[in-house]
Amino acid sequence: MKISYFVDHIPANTPNNRRPGLHLAPEYITIHSTGNPSAVLKEHLTAAP
Repeated sequence: MKISYFVDHIPANTPNNRRPGLHLAPEYITIHSTGNPSAVLKEHLTAAP
């Protein structure tokens, strides 16, 4: 199985302090799988509730 990965960070100039610039020392990583190989994350993020 091939998994595609790309970096899509929140821009530094995002309003409302959504990227405060604090140093983090991560201990874990979370991998989200929808179980749907044709799913697109950006479509899920912008979907109406």
